[in-house]
Amino acid sequence: MGADGAAVLVAVQLARRLMASTVTSMSDREGRSPGSAQIIDASSGNVDDQTTSERTGSKLFRPRALAQIDVAAELDNQLPLVPRRSWLLLVGAGAVVVAFLAWCAFTPSVEYVEAQGRVLAPPGLLQVASEDIGTVREVLVQPGAIMMPGSPVATLMTEQGKTSARAVGAGTVWQIAVEPGDPITVGQLLATLLPPESRDYATLAVPEPEAVDVRVGMSVVGRDSRPLGSVVAIAAPVPPERAREQSALEIVSDSRQNVVLMVVRLGSPMTAGSLIQARVVTSASTVLRRILGS
Repeated sequence: MGADGAAVLVAVQLARRLMASTVTSMSDREGRSPGSAQIIDASSGNVDDQTTSERTGSKLFRPRALAQIDVAAELDNQLPLVPRRSWLLLVGAGAVVVAFLAWCAFTPSVEYVEAQGRVLAPPGLLQVASEDIGTVREVLVQPGAIMMPGSPVATLMTEQGKTSARAVGAGTVWQIAVEPGDPITVGQLLATLLPPESRDYATLAVPEPEAVDVRVGMSVVGRDSRPLGSVVAIAAPVPPERAREQSALEIVSDSRQNVVLMVVRLGSPMTAGSLIQARVVTSASTVLRRILGS
């Protein structure tokens, strides 16, 4: 072998060692791939093949060896892409998160105070009561009759003789509490009147501890979430007995716990004197804002 052949042989040996060192380093980092040895062998062949090539005057690398080198395939082996299934799982998880955020952004979150009430304008029920002991002689009115202040409601026989029980204000007769011949005592209820415009208002009764968050202007809805109106007045707390007298509501409350009566302006007229179950909306937001604390 001449000097040129020896030089070529030395160069090939050095190139082979350099490529082997590079591939070994890559294998240590990412795990050696099955094609690493093939790259070395394919790029340099072996000494015997090279010597044969020199003898025959051919080029340094054999065509068959060069054909075995697939650089793109080896790069794919060394740098694998994320599988399609993983991408689909990632996209699915993102869609779930977006759907949840959309639900939170558009779903209302409402806080409210439960209240029982009656379609009744302020100042509440007007009561006609006996001022003496005696007997009911005649009832002069029927439910639904329109009364003016001082209009007679019933005639009574007392120790002072015949007298009349009269309305203390204008209104509509709602209930008659006595019949002719009934004995009566001082202060006994004879009839109740609904104040004028009672079809346009409601009186709600709420236990004092639950009414602390209620403010004038808050919306009022029914149990079915149908809008009823808004709070226009809030009275000072009163004992349960007094609240019952003003509203005729069956208030279940500790005798030591006062009741707050509030007036609601109805959005549309309702039957005067009828009972309603309502909710005063104290806070209206969305689930997302509730989660974010705003």
